[in-house]
Amino acid sequence: MRPDDPIDGEDAEVVELPFGRGADDDEEAPDDGPGIVLPEDPDLRAAVDEVTAALGGGETGDDVATEDDDSPDVPEGYSHDDYRAATTEAYEGLADLVREADESGPVEQAMTVRIPGLGGGVVGFEDIAGRDIGVDDQEDEAEEEFDSEILAELEEQRRRRANLRQRVVTGLSLIALAAAAVYSGPGWFVLFVAVIGFLGTGEFYATARRSGYNPVAGIGLLAAVGAFVGAWMIGVAGIAAAAVITLIVLTLFYVLNERREPLMNLGVTALGFLWVASTLAFIAPLTGVEGWQQVVGLVVLSVAGHDVGAFFVGRKFGTRKLAPHLSPRKTVEGLAGGVVLGAGLAIAVAYVPWFRDVIDLQLALITALVTSVFAPLGDLGESLVKRSLETKDMGTILPGHGGVLDRIDSFSFVLPVVFVVFTFLGLLP
Repeated sequence: MRPDDPIDGEDAEVVELPFGRGADDDEEAPDDGPGIVLPEDPDLRAAVDEVTAALGGGETGDDVATEDDDSPDVPEGYSHDDYRAATTEAYEGLADLVREADESGPVEQAMTVRIPGLGGGVVGFEDIAGRDIGVDDQEDEAEEEFDSEILAELEEQRRRRANLRQRVVTGLSLIALAAAAVYSGPGWFVLFVAVIGFLGTGEFYATARRSGYNPVAGIGLLAAVGAFVGAWMIGVAGIAAAAVITLIVLTLFYVLNERREPLMNLGVTALGFLWVASTLAFIAPLTGVEGWQQVVGLVVLSVAGHDVGAFFVGRKFGTRKLAPHLSPRKTVEGLAGGVVLGAGLAIAVAYVPWFRDVIDLQLALITALVTSVFAPLGDLGESLVKRSLETKDMGTILPGHGGVLDRIDSFSFVLPVVFVVFTFLGLLP
């Protein structure tokens, strides 16, 4: 309240505080009204009396009195400075309490909450506010980092589960399509494999282009088709003829057309149809033998069992890297799991009624041996290509698996070797 503010209320009693004379001033203060006036209030009156009583003792000045002249005695010569010092000392403890309260942090306190239908329980303040109170910045950052790591791990687990579901669904769909093609006849089955080989060759060329190479994809894709047509019509010689003709055409192409890095890009183009389409085309001669469905089924189940065993065993128990410079995800434990499951399925086929009329234990063991050696080599061969092209997957056409090449890499080495071994043993005409 400022000194010149009007006093509210006509009945307000004016109180003059008993401090009006300087320490060295013997003259009376001018009579121009009280220095400080306050409205009458019992609590305020009691506070003023308590302060003036605390200052009592000694003789009083004649001119220092309240309006009713009943104020306690004040020492003679008591000044405003003395009053300020006294009141400051009196309230020094209160100032300390205020300062301590301002510097201290909020205090957490739990409360009991009862929700209708859910019961009750003790809830912390952070549960209501949505954040921790009274925790320093370093602890906040550590908790946020910890929470982020947990969320990232949970997200990775969710992604793996979703990827596994997609992998299983895609794998079962491919098996169903292959079974339908086998049931429809050798021509349809070879056409099914030819489509896969064509798509895989295209994936390779697309990945090579993204990595900075410039293959002649048109000639390479025509060569892929030619390899399957030649294999179907005249056998393995047709595959060789398609490969030789394609190499001649590619050489003429680069002779007649000025292209950058001709030798490198010619090699990349040749690798595409030789590695993918030409190796898969060896399936065509296998369909020309009696009981070809059982023979093809034996090879497919053995290779698929190897891939499945390597994937799940490596994922669950894999610790020792098989070839870290090529693929950090392939492990020795995964290789062992693939060999055991692939060989186990091949041997089990010999005892299945539909298979055992054509497949005996000797043929099953030979197939298991070939698969155990050349399926992982085909997988590592693709890892070598992907590492050279600096890519993780060859494509995205197969959900959960990546590209077509990521699923047929084992077959690319197994099929030619199976054909050679079966021919050497007199199992093929």
